[in-house]
Amino acid sequence: MLEDCKEREEKSWKFIEDSQVKEAECRRLLEESEKREKESQNLLKESKDREESSQKLLQESKKKDEDSQKLLQLSGEREKELGKMIETKEAEIEKCIEETRQTKRDSHNLLLDSERKQEELENIIKELKSRLTNT
Repeated sequence: MLEDCKEREEKSWKFIEDSQVKEAECRRLLEESEKREKESQNLLKESKDREESSQKLLQESKKKDEDSQKLLQLSGEREKELGKMIETKEAEIEKCIEETRQTKRDSHNLLLDSERKQEELENIIKELKSRLTNT
């Protein structure tokens, strides 16, 4: 009888130790998840900044395009050169906009993944705490 009690006590202590180790791991994972969430938010902000910059570049490009059209009327030779430059700039801007949108999508997906992992970790911590209180 006394041996059974000692054995149960040892098992209880072992369970408590295991639970504490798991809780520490969950906390580490939670911190990592929070760090990733911050990184995602930084990437999202960077993406927004890039998108704003791209929009400004697009506005500038449109303005330059208007100016170029006036110059094209004055010079037939210059017309070909300016047209090529405009197309190149617009392609660069469109590429930049698409990269910005992709970065924004990636950041959003990382943020969603981070929130999901954080929720999972919180549930694990709740379960471990519940187990600790039940023992």
